[in-house]
Amino acid sequence: GRLAFESARGDSYDLFAVDAGGGNLVRLFDSPADEVYPCWLPGGSPRLAYATGRDGDWEIYAGNPDGSGAVNVSNDPSEDFSPACSPAGDRIAFDSERSGDYEIMVANADGSGLANLTQNPGWDVSPAWSPDGRRIAFSSDRDQNWEIYVMDADGGNPIRLTNDPADDDHPAWSPDGSRLAFVSWRSGNAEIYVMNLDGSGVTNVTNHPAEDWDVAWGEW
Repeated sequence: GRLAFESARGDSYDLFAVDAGGGNLVRLFDSPADEVYPCWLPGGSPRLAYATGRDGDWEIYAGNPDGSGAVNVSNDPSEDFSPACSPAGDRIAFDSERSGDYEIMVANADGSGLANLTQNPGWDVSPAWSPDGRRIAFSSDRDQNWEIYVMDADGGNPIRLTNDPADDDHPAWSPDGSRLAFVSWRSGNAEIYVMNLDGSGVTNVTNHPAEDWDVAWGEW
């Protein structure tokens, strides 16, 4: 397998790919603009989505790893960020400021079928697809502080899972889709917590005075 990542080893943030064993490092893009937050689009030939500032604002692009075939998926002068690729590789969720506050948008990987899933006056960010592609977890401040929510992939049935005065953010699904990991400040600093999909069983799994961040749940 190949890992895509962003690096500031030049004059800007560029995307790189490397074998999982550490060999065959390749710079995917070499441009004066920043390219960040890559995610692979499964199925068929390798493609990936990413956020880039090449148009003077942050947009979501999808294309081949060599930079060819790039499509501006978000295509709006507002800020679009945090792409999340669906498990089937046909859709991309992202957060967008086009309505005046951040909303979770979804579009087909070719840029068609754009839809606002949240349509809420609060900020909705950090989308994460469930492994079966049927639901999206996200973080929102619609109840005056940042909490973790889950909704159907079409935006229906939003449910708040956390209920704590501290901020909860950056959800990540377990491989079997039964639990969520997330970042929370409820212990006084950023820690990684895990909970069931009904919000029960909240457990601090890091429990360390240092800041713990950017959780990814794998089968390893």
